[in-house]
Amino acid sequence: MHQSHRSNGETSACVACHDPHAPGREPDCAQCHADVAGPYVYEHAASRLEGCAACHAPHGSTNRHLLAMQDTGALCLTCHGAMPQFHVGFAPNAPSRFDTLTQCTNCHVEIHGSNLDRNFLK
Repeated sequence: MHQSHRSNGETSACVACHDPHAPGREPDCAQCHADVAGPYVYEHAASRLEGCAACHAPHGSTNRHLLAMQDTGALCLTCHGAMPQFHVGFAPNAPSRFDTLTQCTNCHVEIHGSNLDRNFLK
């Protein structure tokens, strides 16, 4: 089941994000999502360079956070394929490298950016 972008429990109208008089202009997600928009001392490069759609599918997704992929670890891997070796086998009961990667957000919790840690840790 796909989820749509909702506001106050209701599906948003197109004009809530898109200005029909400014076609081609990217929507300003920070209008509603100021809590994750920053600015941050340590920014998530994907947000800065590609915008929210680098990770989110605002027009609908099977993920409750409207992520572009259901598996959070697989989504992280689309940009972060190279990682320190100590990450392999880090997750509890992880039988394989892929299962380990699904746990990225257990430690890297400030994924939109951080003012304290360049690795977005707790």
